[in-house]
Amino acid sequence: MPNNSTDLTLQPNLNMNFADNIKFLRLKAGLSQLQISEKLGIPRTTLGDYERGHTEPNLDTLIQIANLYDISIEHLVKKKLNDDLIQTYLHRDNQDHTISEPFVPNVELVPIHAEAGYIESLQDPEYIRELPRFSIPKLKKGPFRGFEIRGDSMLPIESGTIVICVSIPKFEDIIAGNTYVLITKENGIVYKRIVPNHKTKKLALHSDNTIFPMVEISYDEVFEIWQYQAHIAYHDPKLNYDQWQDDKLSDIQKSLLQIEKKLNKHTD
Repeated sequence: MPNNSTDLTLQPNLNMNFADNIKFLRLKAGLSQLQISEKLGIPRTTLGDYERGHTEPNLDTLIQIANLYDISIEHLVKKKLNDDLIQTYLHRDNQDHTISEPFVPNVELVPIHAEAGYIESLQDPEYIRELPRFSIPKLKKGPFRGFEIRGDSMLPIESGTIVICVSIPKFEDIIAGNTYVLITKENGIVYKRIVPNHKTKKLALHSDNTIFPMVEISYDEVFEIWQYQAHIAYHDPKLNYDQWQDDKLSDIQKSLLQIEKKLNKHTD
């Protein structure tokens, strides 16, 4: 039998590399053994045996695991992966030798329909672990969370856009004028441009849509602070912006007509 990267039994050192690597990748993805075993269609106890190095998968399961994390079998079994090496030992395409990052979900998603449950379960680690996850490249130090925003207070970013944010631990870390997602007692999840006042311990929340007034809330109304990093939109941004401008012009024209009517009444 040939000695190659997929033949684990002929290379004793591969067993523990593989065991450590699949555990490392699972934990980095923030998933439980049960979640991974369900994706692979194997018993959780079997996955546990793989991670402890007690047994080895057959070739079909090995390929499934490599595909799940979008990493080559060679890197999965030959190298001991860690945070420093995960960017070095990447999947290489055999034809053009391009390199792509392994699929490691790094953003937890809070969709609109889950908003109430999220606020109630902020202190429940199990709930947070069960949030859906997806991968966004080039994000550096997290944790990262995606919030599906609602309403049109931050146009031209539309309702339904997913805003990717990084956790901010302190009010003092807020940069005046930047945008943040706040998890609040009274208003739930809000996405606003924020100006903090550390003396009064209040936050001024500004909407980019100027028809919405500024709102002030106190520090003690805020559960969490998340700073904007990126967003995922489902519409052409230029079309959104053009429509936003058209709507604003239409509003201005309506206001001018109302003013003109009032003036005409006074002159009659």
